[in-house]
Amino acid sequence: MKSTHYYNPNGEDILDEKIFGGSPTGFVDFNRSKYQWDSNIYDLMNANTWFPSEVNTSTEKKHFANLTANEQAIYKLTFAQLSFNDSAQEEYLSDFRRLATNRLVKATLSLQIMQ
Repeated sequence: MKSTHYYNPNGEDILDEKIFGGSPTGFVDFNRSKYQWDSNIYDLMNANTWFPSEVNTSTEKKHFANLTANEQAIYKLTFAQLSFNDSAQEEYLSDFRRLATNRLVKATLSLQIMQ
């Protein structure tokens, strides 16, 4: 049964934690995990993090006017799709994260939600 406490002294050892339905201690250990993929994904995601404020799009408006009507429509649809994907991804991953019990998996999902 999932513990609602921050610390569970009777929780499973980190190497025995289940992704769902486990009883974690409440601690995350980025150096030890039952699954190798979770810490690898977490490290890769951290290495590839970027922030929208780092991408200068000030010249986009000037170049947008030079696109054909079809190219402008594709550009607008692409940005609309990317925006929708980010919104849907955050919502669904938040629900998925609430169900997870493995702390490293939860940390990885939190990182993905933030990104």
